[in-house]
Amino acid sequence: MSKTVLWPRTAGGTFFPIGLVIGLALLLTSCVLRAAPAYDPSIVMGLQEANTEALQLFAAVSQGTTARTFPDRRKRYEDVIGRFDALRVETLSRPVPRPPVVSGVTARASAAVDGDIANPTPTYLESILRTLTRMRDVDRARGLMAENVKLYKRSYVERITEAFHVEKAFQRK
Repeated sequence: MSKTVLWPRTAGGTFFPIGLVIGLALLLTSCVLRAAPAYDPSIVMGLQEANTEALQLFAAVSQGTTARTFPDRRKRYEDVIGRFDALRVETLSRPVPRPPVVSGVTARASAAVDGDIANPTPTYLESILRTLTRMRDVDRARGLMAENVKLYKRSYVERITEAFHVEKAFQRK
């Protein structure tokens, strides 16, 4: 009959406690380093609302427009652009955890982790703002052709999808 040994001998003849190894492994796996901002449901809700407004704007101009009718859409552009800019500022101002300093890591590398890598949503929102602003400016100057609206919308959908993916990934259960 064999006995279970909790303190086996190592090759050098010393005892090594298995319980200590298991306890240490459990302790280390319970430590979590957070390198991303905390999930904020108000940001996701704001993105959803702004997305609805933007898609309604795209639907309104999908057949093309003329510069003459731009004043009818001016307020709608202002509302959508203002909402996305407010979300951009909100995501820029949230705290982003700093990873522990590792020997040999320069301040520049640490700053890169703190910025776009750990909190990319503001960058996606800046891209959305550029797209919507460019679309508004073209609409005001000469109107929009339906084909151009499709291109603006494609660019918009790519960025808003990325923003949703990132924000929803921050949600940890």
